Amino acid sequence: MDIKQLRYFIAIVEEGKITLAAKRLHMAQPPLSRQLALMEEQLGVGLFHRKGPHMELTEAGKLLYLKAKDTVSRMEKMVAEVRDAGQGLQGLLTCGTVQSCISHLLAPMRYFRQHYPLISFKLWVGIPPRLTEYLDKRMIDFAILRPPFPMLNFSSVKLHEDPYVLAIPANIDPFYPRNAISIKELGNLPMALFHSGQHIGYNEAIINECSRLGEELNIIAECSDTALVLSLVRGGIAATILPKTAFASIPTTELHILDIVDFSIQSEIYAIWRTDDFLSKSAERFIELLTASNKMAQSFGNIPQPEEIELECNKPLS
Repeated sequence: MDIKQLRYFIAIVEEGKITLAAKRLHMAQPPLSRQLALMEEQLGVGLFHRKGPHMELTEAGKLLYLKAKDTVSRMEKMVAEVRDAGQGLQGLLTCGTVQSCISHLLAPMRYFRQHYPLISFKLWVGIPPRLTEYLDKRMIDFAILRPPFPMLNFSSVKLHEDPYVLAIPANIDPFYPRNAISIKELGNLPMALFHSGQHIGYNEAIINECSRLGEELNIIAECSDTALVLSLVRGGIAATILPKTAFASIPTTELHILDIVDFSIQSEIYAIWRTDDFLSKSAERFIELLTASNKMAQSFGNIPQPEEIELECNKPLS
């Protein structure tokens, strides 16, 4: 039995069907079925109970799955460490992010382009449940997102605390030229909020906080994508409440951004990765840069430059 067969077996277990596993592995179904049969023949035990198209692990299969995950993880880590030691940082770095956290990737990516030109990026944008699914399937190395996300099976580091702000299109702005307001002043201002499809997300947290303050928002739209929320705001249809850094990577000339003085809640930003998986040296370095650049941005209110990050990374990270 070799490492390739173990990867095949892991894919079958995690996908639950050979057809889905074959699609994930970019191979045809019959060769994958033959490999599974060969593994069972070599081991002399059945690894699955077949129930129609569904497959359920036997006790032997459960044990092999745990051992296979550990073996493949150790092998991949060894290969990555040897490659990094011999060739420096290079290869593909895969990262997922929620729409409102895109700006946090910019400074570390500029640093990588200057210092590690052999690294290329594959970036995914999605809601937290989709990103954690990508992590589970090892489609990405790590993700940058906001809670809530499942803590089980994931390691994390908090990067940033982000205050909520109000964004108003110029054509319905009753507060210009002020730069701060109270929730009690919103009245019947039309609002568009982001909803993540989770039990507790952005909109629930905002609505609960407004309720605590004795106010009810005039919500005219709920959107499953922050880009859509921002399009409604920039189109002059509604105002919105979002974390402040959600506006860091978009033009805001058509918007008026106001601090909310009586909001007690803040959004938090985390980098997360699988606890049972290894992080490549390039992923570890990128997360280190994320931590340093977000500390600097939080302290000074701007996105740092690569040379500033390098100075910060020479200091111990708290």
